[in-house]
Amino acid sequence: MRLFVADFEASMSKRFDIKFWSKLKNLMDEMRKATENDRLVDVNTQNLAVGFLTDLSLLCHYHYEIPEFGMPRHLTWTPTVCHTRKRVESVKNCRVFAAYIMLRMGDLMRYKNYLDIAKTYYELSARLNPADGATWNQLGVSATLR
Repeated sequence: MRLFVADFEASMSKRFDIKFWSKLKNLMDEMRKATENDRLVDVNTQNLAVGFLTDLSLLCHYHYEIPEFGMPRHLTWTPTVCHTRKRVESVKNCRVFAAYIMLRMGDLMRYKNYLDIAKTYYELSARLNPADGATWNQLGVSATLR
């Protein structure tokens, strides 16, 4: 997370968001295997991942002028709460970051079986970054679960 705070633009251009999710997903998968699919451990690990993504979003919004793009209020800071924030030159990086947070929060809500919330997050992600095929894939997956 420190990399995103230290240099948001470089982190996004090098797609550290993908690496961050990969590590979280591996952690969840390893915990599931190690505990032989214990549902309580699975839920706790998912909650931990939600916390990590929420922290990442809040930290980046706190330190950088990232537009909210309609993201839920619990994932952004209002400007009055923040100190002087660094300006982000690339609006594209802001959109990709917001879409990433929404996509992965959607995944976590789907894992927790909150399908309506997951769909809402996926739809917002698709609006923010329509070129991301992963979002469209997840919308298709969530449609089959209904």
